Amino acid sequence: MQETPPIPHTWQGWAQMVVAALLGYGATYLPSLIRKKQSDAETEKTKAETRQIDLNTTIHAGDVMLGLIKEIATSTGTIETLRKERDFQFERAEALKVEKELLEKQLDEVIRIGKNK
Repeated sequence: MQETPPIPHTWQGWAQMVVAALLGYGATYLPSLIRKKQSDAETEKTKAETRQIDLNTTIHAGDVMLGLIKEIATSTGTIETLRKERDFQFERAEALKVEKELLEKQLDEVIRIGKNK
């Protein structure tokens, strides 16, 4: 069964509800009334602190980017070196393969000549 919301039906209930609402609103709004407006010096100090935080964040982001760029440059150099070494080793393997085939042919000729004698 649904309960009905507590709606006041008398003038006394309405008055209590209005007083409770005013007290609740006053409790949240009162501290800002007491604090009043910041002085101009405090406002400028807050703006300066904000600029400093923003500047520090930008500098830190720049440092991170420079570090990443250095790492990329180092990695690129390493990759290029490894690529050259791979190509050299591949060419060396090809040359050794050709030399092996030549030696096998020479060995076959020596064996054939030896059998013919």
